[in-house]
Amino acid sequence: VCNYSGEGHVGRLPLLEATVNSVNVVFAQVMIAVTAGPVVELAADMGIGTPLSADNAAVLGAVDVNPLGMATVYATFAANGKKHDPVAITEIVDANGKVVYKDKSKSEQVMKPAAAYLTTTALQQVVARGTGTRAGAAGRSVAGKTGTAQAYRDAWFAGYAPNLATAVWVGYPEGAIEMRSSCSTSACRTTRIGEVTGGSWPAQIWGLYMKRALSSYPVLGFSDPGGTTTATIDSRTTCLANAKTPSKYSVTATFVAGAAPKKSCKVPDELKTRGERRELTHSAVPYVVGRSESEAVDRLEDEGFDVHVITKKEPDKKKAQKNSGIVWQQDPSGEARNGSTVTIWVNP
Repeated sequence: VCNYSGEGHVGRLPLLEATVNSVNVVFAQVMIAVTAGPVVELAADMGIGTPLSADNAAVLGAVDVNPLGMATVYATFAANGKKHDPVAITEIVDANGKVVYKDKSKSEQVMKPAAAYLTTTALQQVVARGTGTRAGAAGRSVAGKTGTAQAYRDAWFAGYAPNLATAVWVGYPEGAIEMRSSCSTSACRTTRIGEVTGGSWPAQIWGLYMKRALSSYPVLGFSDPGGTTTATIDSRTTCLANAKTPSKYSVTATFVAGAAPKKSCKVPDELKTRGERRELTHSAVPYVVGRSESEAVDRLEDEGFDVHVITKKEPDKKKAQKNSGIVWQQDPSGEARNGSTVTIWVNP
């Protein structure tokens, strides 16, 4: 599949990695599987106040939303599924100190706490290692998601810390105008950074703003509501990572309790790193210098190598006479392609 920038992903892609790398096609498939109706209903329950059509394209941003609605949704994630309606005025006090107005709005649980928390842990990885790295707020637990519209007409970053949610939109209020390095239509503007994506200016703006805005807030971590567990997985397969998993694919993931993987599994060849693919074709060559000819041949053949024996005295005449029938040299001695030939030199 390909995301908005044309980058390819071979084979199946776990949902966590699709989130981290913003692979839209995967979410289009998810939308088709779960159907649009429940998705747009949940979006409205979480705080989107603009009209949403139950259309599969909604998952890719084909409906209009605004920053206030997006910030409300992400605040709902931060609160483990409890929605708080946005309030501009919490209290009014007159000149005599009397409270003449006090906001009485209450929160509403609109999403299962564990589901909201799982979403948060995935969005934390977007900022830690995915498309949202420019949004990192030093020393803070933050989570968020980039968004880039068709032809770079809108760019978003929405995210949150445990105590503050913010949404950033970059675009042109007057209409859908492309933001590119060069333009071929009138509905386009050039920028000094080229194509504007959610991971560029929006993420940078969000990070700078949040750093300042959070400066008076305590440093908090996201609260686990319970009902979840973590596991270190191979991000290519979502099976347990093992000793051979490259560090860049070994990640900690959160699961609903009881749903975490219990074992490792084979990584498809097309998803292996070059080093891992080499392991399929190359093996360590047993070191057989000092062994008898028969022992050396047996050892090498047991490992799948062909053996070529050269009977020749080693240069040191005393050793050659003392070590008759003993291997004194081999080639190669480190690593070789499976099934290749190893040459050994044996004293007569």
